[in-house]
Amino acid sequence: MDQAALVTSARLLVDELNREGLAVTSAAWVRDEENETSWRLWLALEDADANRHDAYMRVATIVGRDFGRLGGLEPSRVKLVEGDHPVMLGVRRFQQIRDFTGKNLRNNLFGEHYVFDVVPVFVEPVPVIS
Repeated sequence: MDQAALVTSARLLVDELNREGLAVTSAAWVRDEENETSWRLWLALEDADANRHDAYMRVATIVGRDFGRLGGLEPSRVKLVEGDHPVMLGVRRFQQIRDFTGKNLRNNLFGEHYVFDVVPVFVEPVPVIS
């Protein structure tokens, strides 16, 4: 897997989704099992009540429009998850400790959810309250 290409394509998709009003709070490439060869791009949306069908249609539209620029990313590789999903919360914690963007986090247990590989792509900065 060319991690740099995956991270770049995912960041481009996140940027486009944010521009079109579908706010993404975190994104990571995830591989659930060791023998699984296919990575999936998990996106956590800011609006937990967002219509999933509409969100997937937006993803498909952007991918169709920008397929080459997105490195051949296919809509079927995108999974929309809740912002409070244990994996996404874990990615946020890792990012707060140190920037792990594009780095492979292997064999992690997030809450009760085990993942073989996670490559953080994007975490929305937490606002600083003074």
